[in-house]
Amino acid sequence: MELAQILVQLWRRRIAVVAVVAIAFIVSLALAYKISVSPPGLSHRSISNGSAETHILVDSPRSSVADLNRSFDPLVARAQVFAQLMTTAPVVDRIAKIAGVPASAITASDDNSTLNVPTSEIEPTANVRANQITDEGLHYRITFRAEPEQPTVTVFGQAPTAEQAIKITNAAAKGAAAWVRDTQDRQLVPDSRRTQLTQLGAATGGTVNSGASRIVSALAFVAIIGVGCLLILLIGNTIPAVRRANRQPHLVEPLPVAAGARANGNGNGTGAARSAKGTGAKAAQTQRAKTRAGRRAS
Repeated sequence: MELAQILVQLWRRRIAVVAVVAIAFIVSLALAYKISVSPPGLSHRSISNGSAETHILVDSPRSSVADLNRSFDPLVARAQVFAQLMTTAPVVDRIAKIAGVPASAITASDDNSTLNVPTSEIEPTANVRANQITDEGLHYRITFRAEPEQPTVTVFGQAPTAEQAIKITNAAAKGAAAWVRDTQDRQLVPDSRRTQLTQLGAATGGTVNSGASRIVSALAFVAIIGVGCLLILLIGNTIPAVRRANRQPHLVEPLPVAAGARANGNGNGTGAARSAKGTGAKAAQTQRAKTRAGRRAS
């Protein structure tokens, strides 16, 4: 069907098209805004959230960063271990105490998907993990990732707002370092053999996914109009075709006649009936002849 024909048919059914547009507008408006009846009003439905990031350096008292004769390998392995230990309950409790939030509102996880992967092959999508909104009713998400070939742990924080995300990320770095120091103090580890965790600058972050609801609303508006117009065209072309088919008389084809019937008569069984009648007459004449012969003999 050409575009001109489609437009003509939609114009003929413009009332249905207007109804589809109205439904699409109401649905898209409900996706983008919260509609309140009492009092009547609209409020923007935002699905944005805050995300922040910081880095922790795993080092020794005699820094391997400044000493060229010291290898990073032991510290890289230690960073991988710390990234996993930072997700345990004692560390999460320490983070919650520093941030001033309940520990039950925090979920912590480690990201080991980049282990044994060269740094040049890691896609710059680390913030995507922090940007994922949790559906478990938790308000804060913290992800620790040990960087390959580097003695550092990257901390990704997520919260309802950017300020809260920055706060929880800084608390994660400070809480992890404080837990390591307390463990070393309890075990009386000498200062020369202690591992030092240093936060490399304050956490930075912002708001992500803002305005995504408007994009979804626009896509829903276009999709509903497209599907609605398609249904209008299908129904509008199907109903007239059914009505035309119902108006036409039904034609009944005659049944085929057997060849033997045509040979014995005129095609309707008359020849067969005549043949049967002649045979019966001959039988009656024969019976009468036998009866006369019997009377003469007597």
